[in-house]
Amino acid sequence: MLRIDQHMVAQWRRVPAYRQRLLQAMGWLLVASTVWHFTWAPGQMRVQELQQALAHQEVIKQQLQRLPSAPNRQPASAQTLTAASLSERAQRAGLQVQALEARAGRIEVSIEGPSEIVFAWLHELERDEARFLDLQLQAQGERLQAQLALALE
Repeated sequence: MLRIDQHMVAQWRRVPAYRQRLLQAMGWLLVASTVWHFTWAPGQMRVQELQQALAHQEVIKQQLQRLPSAPNRQPASAQTLTAASLSERAQRAGLQVQALEARAGRIEVSIEGPSEIVFAWLHELERDEARFLDLQLQAQGERLQAQLALALE
């Protein structure tokens, strides 16, 4: 092993100085480009993804702010909330009811529609004092899918 190292050092010394500097510069360039490729570039891609997600959130925020406030009215009694009335309210609002199930003091429903209409419908439920047990929202382009569970009391 020592002999190989000595042989390589001897060969390196025989290379002209300008070529040594050129090889060293190429080595450092290779190291720098490798570091950039594995650290900086993926970080920048993640930053771009986060910026796009933030822009999408801003669009949703603006849509929520444009929703008209509903006139004041008497809240419906939480006891009158049934699976049938919930389905009827959703369809009357122009939403697609994808799943509806009533069990053990709760109603689970999955709806889909334009985001403004979904938010307005959820706001109306909240205003009518419906008690939310669970709510999950998923944006799909301009449409919004909501899966919610409401308490029957």
